[in-house]
Amino acid sequence: MKMLYLCPLILGACVTVWFNIARVRKIGVMALLLKASSSVLFILTAIACTYKAVTTDPASLPYALLLIAGLAFGMLGDIWLDLKFVYPPDNVPFTYGGFISFAIGHLFFIAAIVQSTGLFRHIGYLLVPLAIALVFAVGVQIVQKPMGMVYGSYAAIVSIYTFILVTTTFLAGAAALYGLRHAEAGWNNTRYIVLFVGGVFFLISDLILSGTYFGEGKDRPVDIVTNHMTYYIAQYLIALSIAFV
Repeated sequence: MKMLYLCPLILGACVTVWFNIARVRKIGVMALLLKASSSVLFILTAIACTYKAVTTDPASLPYALLLIAGLAFGMLGDIWLDLKFVYPPDNVPFTYGGFISFAIGHLFFIAAIVQSTGLFRHIGYLLVPLAIALVFAVGVQIVQKPMGMVYGSYAAIVSIYTFILVTTTFLAGAAALYGLRHAEAGWNNTRYIVLFVGGVFFLISDLILSGTYFGEGKDRPVDIVTNHMTYYIAQYLIALSIAFV
């Protein structure tokens, strides 16, 4: 049963490394195809994990389907953001398309957490992540100049996306914390710990990416590789969280 999701996971890791090599060498269609292939593989990993999870606990299906939907929007975001390099004149719509796709994907992740935990009934565990997210959303505007970044016309979408991303991450952490403190909650804390760690890697990836997009001299090979490696670690961890029931 484990091999079912280990196969796309291992293949995905190999394709991700291949993509990073291609991406550092040249921005083009080949790198885009490899990036899309790795994204397909984290969706296949999630589907394989869903089979394992539903076999053990059929009630885990809604959580899995919501995460798969979120990962699918992540794949779209991957494609739009690389197309901006393939077709530079259409940079703006592709950038907005990437932001919007990822934001929608994280809304599906949030829905998965709330649906599977009923965390909305525990208001403190819901409000704290939202408050943290609001601080981050405002903070990215305050620190952009000290960090040498200029968001320009993307300022609004950067804050909106930051709010949604941080909400996903800390909501997963809140679910894990609640489950640890209240055994009667009846959910597997490991699922939300893995999801939280995936969210942290997502934050790291997007922090690096913001420097690449909106800063100066932050598009070195090391920046490109660390951005994409942390991103794919995040997406594969999110997919793997489905397996824990």
